[in-house]
Amino acid sequence: MLLPTLLDGLIWRSHRPEGGMRRVNFFVYHMLVTESGEYADALKWLAATGDPGIIAHPVANMMSDTLWNGVVYRQFVVYKMWNILSLAVFMLSQGILPRMITVDITPETKRNYLIAIACGRLFTYSLGMGRLAGFHLSRIWTWCRSTLKRIFEQIDTYMEAMVLFKKEIGNVWRSLVSPDEDASKKANANESSNMYNIISFVLMVILVVMLTHEPILWCINEAEIPTDDCPGATDGIKYRYSIMACLSLIIHWIMIVDLAVFSTEISAFLLVCGHVVDEVKTFMAGLTFLLLMFGSAFPIFCSTAAGNCPPVAGNFSNMPHAILSLFAITLGWFEADYVMNVRETDQMFLAVLFLFVGLSVILLLNLLIAQLNRSYEYIYQDMIGFAKLNRASLIVEAMVSCSKAKWERFRDSLHFERKLEFDPGDLGLAGAIQSYEPQAVCSVLEETIKRFGGSTSVDMPWPQEKSNTEDQEERFDRLELLLQKALSRMSTQKGKARDKGGSAGQMGSGSGTLQSSGSGSFEMPRQASGMSRQASI
Repeated sequence: MLLPTLLDGLIWRSHRPEGGMRRVNFFVYHMLVTESGEYADALKWLAATGDPGIIAHPVANMMSDTLWNGVVYRQFVVYKMWNILSLAVFMLSQGILPRMITVDITPETKRNYLIAIACGRLFTYSLGMGRLAGFHLSRIWTWCRSTLKRIFEQIDTYMEAMVLFKKEIGNVWRSLVSPDEDASKKANANESSNMYNIISFVLMVILVVMLTHEPILWCINEAEIPTDDCPGATDGIKYRYSIMACLSLIIHWIMIVDLAVFSTEISAFLLVCGHVVDEVKTFMAGLTFLLLMFGSAFPIFCSTAAGNCPPVAGNFSNMPHAILSLFAITLGWFEADYVMNVRETDQMFLAVLFLFVGLSVILLLNLLIAQLNRSYEYIYQDMIGFAKLNRASLIVEAMVSCSKAKWERFRDSLHFERKLEFDPGDLGLAGAIQSYEPQAVCSVLEETIKRFGGSTSVDMPWPQEKSNTEDQEERFDRLELLLQKALSRMSTQKGKARDKGGSAGQMGSGSGTLQSSGSGSFEMPRQASGMSRQASI
């Protein structure tokens, strides 16, 4: 609740736009740099809130952009280049070059292809798998050195050791993913980085299994190497190897999805897709229940009919075939004509089939669409904020491995010690980053800096500041005085106009009366006119 107020107070915007742009100073020095000159963890704590509104605040956005452009960008690109290179080499050695070996090529060309395949797979097992193994083994070593050491140092007896070990062992997997000496302070802000580490760990395990099934290694004793065609490389080994290679290729592609961070729109779309996966899981749970229920019931019709199943799309002779057929019907893989062929054979079978289609297609699929719409409506409101939250988590993770020398060069390039201008010629405070934004982004009608006259000595007492209530009361008093003066002028002008008109009328009447009755009747109008002037004043 207090963060928006705190962050708003770190922004100064000029109320004098220049050419449609407004000067803005972001005082983020203490948000980025500690008192000792090291990197501050403010962005990590902002990302740890998980609030897309907070992370989309201009101050947090400025911090993210500054760190991304100054430190993380090159480091992230270099790190991802390894993933792209590993993907390219893996595709060449597993999918492209083996398909180019045909029966009509020369033995020399075939041997060159096999050498290229062996080199590519050697690169995958040595550099690719070796890099992942070193990464995860270092994390395991960090966890063992910090967590286990802390456990056994703080205990006195064997029983206390077992209790603490049982309590801490539940966090082993989380510690392997994101280990540190102080888990409460080094916890990651977003689960995407943890998911990436889990996927990379799974890839490492699959590559290890592939190494044990590598056909070239099974044919290492052949006369002509490299080759994958020998009695040792059986069909079973090659089949299992192909399955592992397929999974590895898919994981290689998943690991470069983080490149979407360069585009906020694409990153937001991926986050929306990831958010609606939970709704798909709920749908699949309900569909699985229906498939198991009807898949176990449909084979009864086949058994009662002496093993002759109705001529319907799919095979319902046993439970696995029935489940697969019902799943195909749900996804619309069979035409309706095939399903309606059962009408002439077994009416009860058709009724049960209609019941299943009604529950799975009409009910579950429509509920899934409604849930996806509702989930998308919720996530769309803060879609850009969630994308920035994802990028902030990547920045936080990258800053942990940033070297001290690189950080000091970046910190010095910001020149936080230099005092920045508020407006041209108006020297302001240090510790800020200045930028410009369009005038229409934020409306600023008054100067937000309160200035006081007098000496700037630190020994002088701080000027007494008037409260907003007193300032408003003074404004209302001045406004009331101006209104009173305006009404007084208007009343005076009206009185003079009436006075002139009354004097002219009385002069005409007085002249006639003077002729008839004398001077007494002439004084009454003058007295009345005087009273009127007094009333108007």
